[in-house]
Amino acid sequence: MKINLFYLSKPVFGGWVTFTAHLFHTINKNNNCSLYKISNKTENKLRDYGYGVKYQNISENSIKLLDPEKTIITAIDKNYYDYMKYLHGCRLVIHDPTELSDIVTNNLKHFKVITIRKTVRDLLKKDYSIDSEFILHPFYKYKVDKINQTRNYSISRIDFDKHIEIILNANKNIIGDENKIRIYGSENRIYVYHNLLKLNYDKYYCGKFDKSFGSVNRILKNGKYLVDMSIIKKDGCGTQYTFLEGINNKCCLILNSGWFNGQYEVLRPELNCLQAKDGKELSEIINNNSLKISDLISESQKILDMHELKEIPYVGSL
Repeated sequence: MKINLFYLSKPVFGGWVTFTAHLFHTINKNNNCSLYKISNKTENKLRDYGYGVKYQNISENSIKLLDPEKTIITAIDKNYYDYMKYLHGCRLVIHDPTELSDIVTNNLKHFKVITIRKTVRDLLKKDYSIDSEFILHPFYKYKVDKINQTRNYSISRIDFDKHIEIILNANKNIIGDENKIRIYGSENRIYVYHNLLKLNYDKYYCGKFDKSFGSVNRILKNGKYLVDMSIIKKDGCGTQYTFLEGINNKCCLILNSGWFNGQYEVLRPELNCLQAKDGKELSEIINNNSLKISDLISESQKILDMHELKEIPYVGSL
């Protein structure tokens, strides 16, 4: 059975993009998956999406020819709301509460909704009376190389909800330049200008990276800690792709205490990750050379097995 994926969003970096790539590779084991974007005309050629995935541009008229029962919208933003009326009956992935505009919530009754964190599933049910099918982030477990664990990294987007300022405040007190947290990722320049430049950001920012699993591995192959200080309003507790990338590359996760908000699912501090509430606590963890992290890393590997997608919601087994 062929599955059609639609990426209906402008961003070319971030969790939506990564989710789409991992879902594509998971489904496409038997060359039974295609990825589309909407354009003014249908093209015969395939274009590079990143992460070893190709996509095809198709027109509005071509959308109507696809079977909605076999179509998943992996992400949608305001630039594509006008096309929702052509896609009724399809599955639609809602990643976090920031996507729940009035237009989206008013249209959700026409879609089979998929959520990837329990907090979002519960929010949709409680606030909008929308039922959804919950799945853990599908993760394509690609091979990685690993050398000595000596460096510390952040690979999330550089944006307000990622709280990179906590990382920069920690760097002030981390002992030894080799232990400072190196920052990679696509930038929101407004956030950088107003919140980060005054914190010596340019010294630690190393640029964005190519959209490939190899690029992620080249950054993290000598990683000791993968630091992610994300907090998303009305969301959290579950996973993000930066977390899973860190785990797959055998780094120990340090996450924001606010991400858990007192609720613990697969990620549990002191069992398979660590947590810090501010720059002071973050620097103390990294400066603690006696801290044993091998057991945390070993336990975290079990999480990847949980994220192996075995069936497609509303369709069945792969």
